[in-house]
Amino acid sequence: MALTHLDSLKAALPSASNDIDQFVEYFQKKYWHELTEALLAAVRKPEWDNAQVLLDLYTNFITHFQLKISLFKLGQLLQIIAGRQTSEKAIEILSAASALVKTNGDIQAHYLLNCEEAYHKVQLGDVKAAKSLIEAPVTYLDKHDVHAVNINLRANIYRAQAAIYKSEKNYDMFYKTCLFYVAHVKTDELPESVQQGIAFDLGIAALLGTSIHNFGELIHHPILQSLRSSSNSWLAELLQLFNAGNLDEYNAKSTKYANEMKAHLGENNAPALRHKIQLMALLQHLFSTPVSERNLSFDTIAHKCRTDTVKDVEPLLLRALALDLIRGSIDEVDRTVEITWVAARALGRSEVGELAAQMKGWCKQVHQTLIEAEQTIQQHEIEA
Repeated sequence: MALTHLDSLKAALPSASNDIDQFVEYFQKKYWHELTEALLAAVRKPEWDNAQVLLDLYTNFITHFQLKISLFKLGQLLQIIAGRQTSEKAIEILSAASALVKTNGDIQAHYLLNCEEAYHKVQLGDVKAAKSLIEAPVTYLDKHDVHAVNINLRANIYRAQAAIYKSEKNYDMFYKTCLFYVAHVKTDELPESVQQGIAFDLGIAALLGTSIHNFGELIHHPILQSLRSSSNSWLAELLQLFNAGNLDEYNAKSTKYANEMKAHLGENNAPALRHKIQLMALLQHLFSTPVSERNLSFDTIAHKCRTDTVKDVEPLLLRALALDLIRGSIDEVDRTVEITWVAARALGRSEVGELAAQMKGWCKQVHQTLIEAEQTIQQHEIEA
């Protein structure tokens, strides 16, 4: 029956005939590993991107040998097949398969399928069930060394968590968790539309998250390139402006992209966004300022952060201190602030170059201090 299905499939899907011939050969020779790899490669191809074709492939072919192959790779196959179905059908497939692999002793395969089922539960609005499904996988990940957990399982735990956080509009946790997800997958192997969706969601979360004040990890990740070439390229532009703390350009772009920002960021968030870019302008200025020169006047900060008045500087500094973006002390009498520490940030090439220049200047200062110290010692020795 398995081979009969492949014969009919070959007639219905001539563009996949080479793949199907491989399936037949490996199945007849019982080369289960080779057959699994061939299936995994095939179902990712455009010609196989058909929900019913993939469902029939599983039902009428893969089920005949599914317990003879790696159960984890069976889970990966089912993840792709279920991903082409409606969420209702996907849950039906995944739930049955999850019980099967658990019964046959592969706990990581079981958790992989649970995570995929949780993802589809979120799509149907059943967040409570999704949280229940990923509770055990998350605990398993926490209790085991990272290298003991298959990278695909780790990725799908983060993906399911990110879907839950997104549904709850928990922008800070979504941003953190989704970045973990994209760090565990080859994003260039994801469909372009999926890449654009992830990049867009990350961009919105970066702007609306209350604890995110450096977008370096996102800006320098390849997935953002998919956003730059899409209809949402405006968002990529905004992310760059925020990360650079470029208030003048932001003022211009917020007018140009007023409709897009209102639709996706919310009109009520405009004051918070401006306050956020002011904080990022402060951080950018401090990053480019040598440590020895980080005693700043309120006037300087007002100019760099484009505050409405100098009176707005102190609340801005207090907010930065409260968020632990900076540490230092404010002198209200002299209207200055001494910065002793600035939060770490992900750096791009230009910023690494700035840091290298600062290090070079610091080395020169240390060398000059050493020379002066040696001269002072020598002078004391002569006088003695």
